[in-house]
Amino acid sequence: DLEKDIRYTLFNRFLLVVIFLAGIIMVVNLFNKRPIVNVITSIVIILLCAVWLILSKRMQKYHLARISFMAVMTFLYIPFGYWTSPGSYSAMMYLTLFTVFFLSFTALNTWEYCFPVFVCIEAVIMLHTEIWFPDHYYVYTDSTYRILDLSINFTIVSSAVILIIRYVMKQYSTHSTDLYLASITDSLTGLYNRRYFTEFIHAEYNRATRTGQHFSMILLDLNHFKKINDNYGHMTGDKV
Repeated sequence: DLEKDIRYTLFNRFLLVVIFLAGIIMVVNLFNKRPIVNVITSIVIILLCAVWLILSKRMQKYHLARISFMAVMTFLYIPFGYWTSPGSYSAMMYLTLFTVFFLSFTALNTWEYCFPVFVCIEAVIMLHTEIWFPDHYYVYTDSTYRILDLSINFTIVSSAVILIIRYVMKQYSTHSTDLYLASITDSLTGLYNRRYFTEFIHAEYNRATRTGQHFSMILLDLNHFKKINDNYGHMTGDKV
């Protein structure tokens, strides 16, 4: 059930957030008269995320959307975005680290972790390109605006990481609670089973021992319960 898959929900919500943020970044780039390639990149990201969002709504297309998303983010967005920005003077390192974080959540199979690992390798290589091509990475924004831009991007990325972790832990807690309730109740009647009784007795005994209170228990043993129930039904027309 995709609706109960934490990664599926995260994937779709992340695409919506990226569409929203890419739109804001596009407007900021236009306002600050930054290179047109930065504006085009934002537009392309918005269109791709919209396509992935549509594909992921279907079970058969979700896998395609997820893998293509990981491939594009790894092999196209990170190197192209870094190369067309001021490099380490921009927010690309924040976005690269967040990409590693999110791709790790998106991966389902073991081999898919090659995507975030490759992004890590790309980041190191891109940092070295600033030494190999020092004239390519020029800062086209005033230092005051650049610091403000970095502060905003850092706040956005760190907030996104916190929200993702909070969501995952909340879902994990809910799932653990559901599993525990299923293990201590009867699926037919919804009544507590023997496991719950055993755990409850141990807990009460430990509490009584810890607080120095008395602990007592009354047990009723019903033999031939089914026979008693049948006899009661014959007499009253009902069964317990």
